[in-house]
Amino acid sequence: MFNNENYNVHIENSNDLPESSGKKGPTFHTDVTSRSGVTRSKIYLNVKDKFEAALEYGGFSYFDLMFVIGHELAHSLSYQYGVSNRNDIWFTTPDNQQIKIDEIFGVSVENQLRLQFNQPLRINYLGWDQYKAYPSETIRQGSIIPINGQLPGTDINAILNDYKKSIPLKW
Repeated sequence: MFNNENYNVHIENSNDLPESSGKKGPTFHTDVTSRSGVTRSKIYLNVKDKFEAALEYGGFSYFDLMFVIGHELAHSLSYQYGVSNRNDIWFTTPDNQQIKIDEIFGVSVENQLRLQFNQPLRINYLGWDQYKAYPSETIRQGSIIPINGQLPGTDINAILNDYKKSIPLKW
């Protein structure tokens, strides 16, 4: 899909970004405009800080890097196929961070990989550190599957079905 003449995804170390970028450190996907007919995007990974520290702590397995890359490749996929609503807001955190519905697709693809390798599925977009800081309503809004029988405020299945219609792959 991504290693051909029409679509390219570059993976780079986010620690190589200048301090002034404001994005040094995290793991994320960014859209890059098309040049000479080739649609490009970039994935930035903070491999050194995030993964080495997590592996030392024991909170991550070596599988996790693959799952993170799969998650970020899902963002590249939706960008490259021009999914129209990918930038719509899913929910807003108490600190005013706007989470886009493209994260639903990212977690969905990540969970497909997790399932193939018999790893626990990710049930919420938010991370463990955010569980401590955010109220339960925010955690519920970030749910990918029901938590304690409560459905998230967004129809996750309808969003994923729209993505499947927009991206012509075998699902």
